[in-house]
Amino acid sequence: MELPDEFMPDYYLQYNNQQDLQQWEQRRRSYEEEGTASPVPLEEAPRTVGARQVVDTPPLHLVLLPIEVYSTGALVRVRVQHTELPDQLRDQPERVWIPSPDGQGHALQILVGEGLRGHALSVVSGYNHGPSRWDVEFWLPKKDWSAAPTAWLIWPVTSLRLPLELSTHDLEAAAGLSD
Repeated sequence: MELPDEFMPDYYLQYNNQQDLQQWEQRRRSYEEEGTASPVPLEEAPRTVGARQVVDTPPLHLVLLPIEVYSTGALVRVRVQHTELPDQLRDQPERVWIPSPDGQGHALQILVGEGLRGHALSVVSGYNHGPSRWDVEFWLPKKDWSAAPTAWLIWPVTSLRLPLELSTHDLEAAAGLSD
């Protein structure tokens, strides 16, 4: 039996983080090979900002990974596991990361900004890892960094509304835009 990540030694966490980064990088490179447009600059090495944020309220387990910052934007990566989802999500797992045209679907979303100026971030990729676990990447363009402190992770089907710990100053510092 494995211990939860919070109780594992630092060397284990560092090794796992490195493996995760390599897997995500390989997936992003596959976009280039397949000719699919990705907003992530593949030729640029990311800088990371923030710490992992974990929400563990059964049946939901969510991990917000450190933010990857590039010159043109930031990549927000989320891992989510939910063991009591409606059958339609088990039958159509892509609905977790592909929102319906009316925006009222079951998709996991990150909203930035307030009021009428608020909008959902673009989904870069989504992967289903079994009947109840997904990895989803969102793109936060540099023009939206000023709205970052008002970001929310929302998943309507689970009633999740989590404020994200994103700092405009930290994003700009990582991109080399501030003192």
